[in-house]
Amino acid sequence: NPVVGLTGLPRAATLLGVFGRAVSLVVTPLRLSPDYGYAEFEPWPSLLTFGPLVGATVLLALLATIAASWRRAPLVAFLIASALVTYAITSNIVIQIGTVLGDRLLYLPSVFACLLAGIATAVAAQHLGRKTMYGAAGAILALLAARSHAYAQKWKDDATLFEYASRVAPNSVRNLGSWGVVLAERGRLPEARAVFDRAVVLAPDFIPNRLNRGAAALAAGELDIAATDARHVLELAPDNPEAKRLLDEVERRRFP
Repeated sequence: NPVVGLTGLPRAATLLGVFGRAVSLVVTPLRLSPDYGYAEFEPWPSLLTFGPLVGATVLLALLATIAASWRRAPLVAFLIASALVTYAITSNIVIQIGTVLGDRLLYLPSVFACLLAGIATAVAAQHLGRKTMYGAAGAILALLAARSHAYAQKWKDDATLFEYASRVAPNSVRNLGSWGVVLAERGRLPEARAVFDRAVVLAPDFIPNRLNRGAAALAAGELDIAATDARHVLELAPDNPEAKRLLDEVERRRFP
């Protein structure tokens, strides 16, 4: 989670940048992934960069719409406010969670977005004609349904999901690590180690990937690499039991 450890303006900038991306996923759910954590997102140091500016613009527009419609269209104001509040639960604004963004975290906010889309369609139909608007809405719904069906198939098992996720969000160290584990479990150690190597380059101090790379290296007989990863983890977390077991196993194999 790239928000971890951030305070002040960098934290606000990063959260706004992520918010802009979250809205884009709800509106145009094309490039979906179970995780968009580091390094798909990296901390933004300033509000005056593209991602945070987009997020801030969208947020201000939504807040302005709530204010403008509070009396004239209270249902619209309620739905927008509900989408923002439910997004805030998993946004890391109040409570820090294990990732900065994942499409599954947008399920509840998207319910209110769908209701808003229904209202917008009804209003547009009054101006553009029912046949035209409902025909367009039907075509959009058909495309979204097809997209939903195609993406749901990616969740049928771990191998399918994480192979896909490592392609669409290739800088997410969680996606890479999960795909590496699947490869290692299937005995595809050279491929697994290549994936772990990339993940460790992106986030050298992410302990799960260090441990998994060490385990894969141990299985391949690369004792020096396994020992290096175990020691690195112990520098970060001196009491980590998995790192201790990994290092003990390296020593046992060196001196049987």
